[in-house]
Amino acid sequence: MKRKHLHSATGFTVAELLVSVAAGAFVLAAVTLASVALQKSFSAADNFLGTQMQQIRIVDYLSRDVRRSYIVTASSDLKIPQRQRAIDANSQDDPNRHRCQLSEQQDRN
Repeated sequence: MKRKHLHSATGFTVAELLVSVAAGAFVLAAVTLASVALQKSFSAADNFLGTQMQQIRIVDYLSRDVRRSYIVTASSDLKIPQRQRAIDANSQDDPNRHRCQLSEQQDRN
């Protein structure tokens, strides 16, 4: 009597499945770590940019204040101190130049 050929069972062995699951877990862990590192890097860059913008704004405020400031000089005979503009009173970029000229004229009188 002839034996009938039974269909051989096709599929993966347990060892093959373990190797593939381990490789998949390794790839998933690498992607997760890369994602976390990228998120931290983005957050640090965002904080750096925000801090830099605040520093630029502070420097702008300080430079504006210095441009608007007065120089105070004390005389040797202990009279009232004289005020001078830190920049030229005739400069066109100063919106307060007319007020400054008026106050200087009043100081002279």
